[in-house]
Amino acid sequence: MIMSSSINGTGIFNASYSRALTQMRARLDSLSLQLATGQKSQDYAGLGNDRTIALSVRGKLSAVDSYQSNLTQVSLRTNLMMTSLTGLVDIAADTRGDLDPNNYLLAGSKTLAQSAARTRFDTAVEALNVDVAGVYLFGGRDVDSRPVASASEIFDGTVGRDGLLTVIQQRRAADLGADGRGRLTQATAAGATVTLAESAAVNAFGFKLGAVSTNQPGAFGVTSASGSPPQITVQVMGTPKPGDVVRVALTLPDGSTEEIKLTASNNPPAPELVAQANGSQLPVGTLGTTALNDPMVGLVAGDTLTINGQTISVVAGVPGAGQISTTATVDDLMTQIEGLTGVANAELDPATRQVRITSTNGTDLAITGTVGAKLGINGTVKAEELEKHTFQIAYTGAGTVDLNATAQNFASALDGAVKKQATTSLAAASSVQGSRDFFGEPPQRVGSMPPETATTLVDGTATTVDWYKGESGAGSARLTQVARIDSTLTANYGARANEDGIREFMENLGAFAAMELDSNSTLGKKQYGELIERTRPAMAEDGGAASLRAVATDITQVAAFSQAAGERHKTQKATLETMLANVEGISKEEVAANILALQTNLQASYQTTAIISQLSLVNFL
Repeated sequence: MIMSSSINGTGIFNASYSRALTQMRARLDSLSLQLATGQKSQDYAGLGNDRTIALSVRGKLSAVDSYQSNLTQVSLRTNLMMTSLTGLVDIAADTRGDLDPNNYLLAGSKTLAQSAARTRFDTAVEALNVDVAGVYLFGGRDVDSRPVASASEIFDGTVGRDGLLTVIQQRRAADLGADGRGRLTQATAAGATVTLAESAAVNAFGFKLGAVSTNQPGAFGVTSASGSPPQITVQVMGTPKPGDVVRVALTLPDGSTEEIKLTASNNPPAPELVAQANGSQLPVGTLGTTALNDPMVGLVAGDTLTINGQTISVVAGVPGAGQISTTATVDDLMTQIEGLTGVANAELDPATRQVRITSTNGTDLAITGTVGAKLGINGTVKAEELEKHTFQIAYTGAGTVDLNATAQNFASALDGAVKKQATTSLAAASSVQGSRDFFGEPPQRVGSMPPETATTLVDGTATTVDWYKGESGAGSARLTQVARIDSTLTANYGARANEDGIREFMENLGAFAAMELDSNSTLGKKQYGELIERTRPAMAEDGGAASLRAVATDITQVAAFSQAAGERHKTQKATLETMLANVEGISKEEVAANILALQTNLQASYQTTAIISQLSLVNFL
């Protein structure tokens, strides 16, 4: 009987040997998959204890990706916002360069500079209506529609709603009043006492009377504004003399103040004709003590200034006749200019940082030279009527002062001065305040018609163009748009077109572009000078433009802050990806070596199995 061996669970190949082969095969398949995918496992279970680390790292990577997506959005939006705000700052600078009262080129009822400002206003509106894929950037939380009405709607209005031009015109009429005295009564004299009062106890419009003063209290008894309605009194007493002065302070609708200066004279009032050259605005920090060769002034040896044929030369060494040293101060130059024939006064205005040269009575100014070019005073200025108010001292037949007649003359001079101030400074102040009324929230309107007799302002929301259509909630404008850019950091980059810095810029640019000037060249030029005086601070680098620049700085800081966060995220992401690769990834060289070794062992096992499977007892024997 022939006996043979067989492969079964109790024979040569038992169950444990079969399992070992199966495991080796499964291990080979696993290593092959790792080599193909570069991953240790296709699920977290295969990572063993490292699965917790992998899950944590992947969560952090997901968060970083989310932050980077937000940062991309913030970067795009803040870059466009900075472009818009920089454009507004440039418009302020360009307009500031046009604010020259000597450059009075009238076209219709406005100057060429005002027409240019109107065009710039259009540009400003478009800058504030910038959007990214339909998301508007200057509307606060409202990002779905244009935050600012069109420039034509703002100026001209729409059906049923008045624009800036109408608001300013009505405000101006209300401030001037029916008789053109700025809502003051006519100054009258009763005996030797002159009285001037406001026309109503409560009045939102016109002049407001203030303090009254004199340099000769023995000749004039003065009482500052008091009572209801407020009034002032001036009593002529004693012996007034030529040169005695009485001053009356007025507050205008825009909050500015003016002073009426009345000077006693033995002669009837007569206009004084002078020329006044106003220079360009010098850099912030320029003082009377600033050296001429300081970069803020910029004079060098060889520069010259010629006024009416008289020349002052700038030299580097010790100056001779008609010369001034480069190390001299601005005040020194002003003193030397005052020594020229035909020049009554030369000064540096500390408020506006402008050189101002005034001629003697009846003298024109013709200014040339490199010094004049650098100071912005070159050109020819014709002598015009000076804002100087005098009243005649009246005498009796015995040669003594007639107090009652002098009071009558004083009242007449005061009334004339009030009306002149109303047509010039009040007209400009009213235009500026009218623009503030329009751009205010809510807009303010003259309370009744006709405006000349109105005494109150009312909410004009229902009758006035809504220039800003965005969100106007409480709190900082920056907080209206917030993006998470890190686990503990947010980028606050919201903006509203009606926040203070931007709104004030729009108010003043609009006021300058909108005010209509009198066709009389002398009066119109004075109005224009008053308008420039009131709008220039809003365009100055250290004035209103600084508030506008502050908004731009806020957005710039957010952009820089976000960029720094983005750089941190790039570094963090690279670190996390390296960590994840160490946890989930493989070394292809190591896996390949393991596969080769396993293949060798598996092949040897299969060969051995094949050989043994052929064995029988007969073959063995």
